[in-house]
Amino acid sequence: MISTILFIAILFSGAVWGKVVFNKKIEDSFPVACMSIPLLLFAFGLFDRLKTGMIAIIMIAFCMYLYSLLYILRSRGGVLGNYSRLEQLSFYF
Repeated sequence: MISTILFIAILFSGAVWGKVVFNKKIEDSFPVACMSIPLLLFAFGLFDRLKTGMIAIIMIAFCMYLYSLLYILRSRGGVLGNYSRLEQLSFYF
């Protein structure tokens, strides 16, 4: 069950990032996100590093969600509207 939820979350990370950053519909950015995962795995597989590729995909998905969240918070001018440096962000989290 948790592997299915993780798989869906990884698939939608690129679509959410495309929606937030580029203001595209999720339906438009979802196929690009789905095709980038096998492409990255193939590239890592050429160098016989599939496990490293899997970890890289999970980390990229996490970074996309984190960037989308920070982008939304900064664009609203709320907590992150006035602070842009990471040292100042640690005060709020």
